[in-house]
Amino acid sequence: MPKFTKALPFAAALLASVAFCAITLALADEARIVQSEDVYFKAAQAQMQRIMAQERNTNRAKNVILFVGDGFGVASMTAARIFEGQQRGVDGVSNKLAHENFPYSAFSRTYSSDSITTDSAPSAVSMTTGVKTRNNVLGLNEKSVWKECGPSQGTEVTTMAEIAKTIGMATGAVSTARITDATPGAMYAHTAHRSWESDADLTEEAAKNGCIDIARQLV
Repeated sequence: MPKFTKALPFAAALLASVAFCAITLALADEARIVQSEDVYFKAAQAQMQRIMAQERNTNRAKNVILFVGDGFGVASMTAARIFEGQQRGVDGVSNKLAHENFPYSAFSRTYSSDSITTDSAPSAVSMTTGVKTRNNVLGLNEKSVWKECGPSQGTEVTTMAEIAKTIGMATGAVSTARITDATPGAMYAHTAHRSWESDADLTEEAAKNGCIDIARQLV
């Protein structure tokens, strides 16, 4: 059987293995599992045992790094996983990217509050503040008004970088895009428009109501 065909049932086998582990623990020797010698079932059982045997890390973290691959959702990650595996001449479906081997992982839903299609600004705000907000705004909650400075005042939310600074921690942002772009900007900026990157970008209304451009906020 081709490797890629054999790999397809593994995820389902792992999920089934979780349930079987719980059932087996309850029934002990009374359980009879016909598929116990199946290669996929055994591999999933072994992985479950490794996970359950992990020693909890209760140490206090010295550093926290938020690494964002902009647009790197489930579909993109699946494509990357398959492509990377095939480039190395192995089965791409059961291949794992480096971060998928971390001992703990979870999914985060970073949708915006006003659109089916989320842009980088509210997606990053979701990660840096824990709230969902409107497309094209940074550091503001969903009660803000896009491109309107005055009505958006008072809707600011606190970012993780701001929290860290208040307790004396050093913070920073590194970006392959402009440091005033939406994703890095979500670490420090509060603005009703992600495009207000410099004072020249502010609207007359924004300048009149005292809104500060993203670059100046960074400085």
